[in-house]
Amino acid sequence: MSVPAAAVDDERLLPYLRLLDVAETECALAQAGHFDELARLNEERLAALRDLPDVAPAAAEDAIRRALALAAQTEQTLIIERDRIAAEMGQARHRQSVGRAYVPATGGPGPSTVDRSA
Repeated sequence: MSVPAAAVDDERLLPYLRLLDVAETECALAQAGHFDELARLNEERLAALRDLPDVAPAAAEDAIRRALALAAQTEQTLIIERDRIAAEMGQARHRQSVGRAYVPATGGPGPSTVDRSA
């Protein structure tokens, strides 16, 4: 957690600090490429959001802003990774279709069309 719970004077801030802690962990996991762990953290994030009161105290503004900034950074990291994977998949599909162009329609090796008389 960013700030130890025992060091918090206003207990109303605890849910926001918990959310900030989750956001920090999510961001670190995304940047490290630990997407399986990030997915497992989803339930914890949802629980932290459910625990937030309807109206935030003014003192929670900094934690909220920081959590939102971290969430945006995590989202950007995930978008970059998604785009990288999509490009890689597109290249793999292209290589696969090019490879199929060299396979005879019967599936087996066909007669040689190379002129070896020279």
